[in-house]
Amino acid sequence: MIYGYVPNDFGYGIVVPLLKDRCDDVSNLDNYRAITISCVISKVFELCICDKFGEFLYSHPLQFGFKKGLGCQNAIFAMQQTVKYFTERGSTVFISTVDSSKAFDRICHVKLIDKLCDRNFPRCLICVFCNWDGKLISYVRWNGVLSDPFVVSQDVRQGGVLSPFFFNIYVDDMIKQLELSGTGCHVNEGYIGAILYTDDLLLLSASISGLQHMLDICYLYGLNNSIMFNHNKSSCTRIGPGYRKFAADMFLGDVKLDWVHTFKYLGNVFNSEFTLNVDISYIRRKFYASCNGILAK
Repeated sequence: MIYGYVPNDFGYGIVVPLLKDRCDDVSNLDNYRAITISCVISKVFELCICDKFGEFLYSHPLQFGFKKGLGCQNAIFAMQQTVKYFTERGSTVFISTVDSSKAFDRICHVKLIDKLCDRNFPRCLICVFCNWDGKLISYVRWNGVLSDPFVVSQDVRQGGVLSPFFFNIYVDDMIKQLELSGTGCHVNEGYIGAILYTDDLLLLSASISGLQHMLDICYLYGLNNSIMFNHNKSSCTRIGPGYRKFAADMFLGDVKLDWVHTFKYLGNVFNSEFTLNVDISYIRRKFYASCNGILAK
């Protein structure tokens, strides 16, 4: 590590596309997640880095992804309790689900290194990452057939040990900017205006203008950090006494977002009315699909 060098084999990976949702369109490219199979020794090396330098791999408390003792249920609970806090006091909560398009694949290596330097990562470790990034070559495996090799110029590998930590670090400044903006929901002086589970972002505000300001912050951060948002999967909704009232148009960049009464977050479908309710029928369909998949084997 002191020489800032890793073997060339550490850079090779096999990309395997995995279907995200069997209930969705299986012919849609966006319904697949690319998982990279890497050298076993490189993963052991990553685990050693996590163990020795874990103090540098922290992220904002509102980031619930890939943290010990936290999971999807914690992010959903935070959202539900925040909405309940405001609606029980007669306020309407305005929510926007912001979907990042292939977020892991769009991380700029140079900007990531800059963010690691800002955290005062050990210089020897920075040199290792720079050397490693210059050796990334991948193949795609589909039906047992490998594609031609291609150079990976940007991304963090899904399936890598360090990749989730790097992604959390990459978007950490966006959460800080949202918090410092003064917009978004606050509960007992605590900020809960943004909830993330890796790249699944949820914005919560007690006003429409505040929500628009938060969307502008996310859009500008995305432009400056090579993050693209999927407008087709991003939407706005409102919960509380004013859920039926007219609401102004909301924009993510120059694209108008739809106001919806049903939205999906972390695999769950929610109905937005006077209160926030979970759509059980969607979960039931996924359960039946999983059972049929097991029985088919």
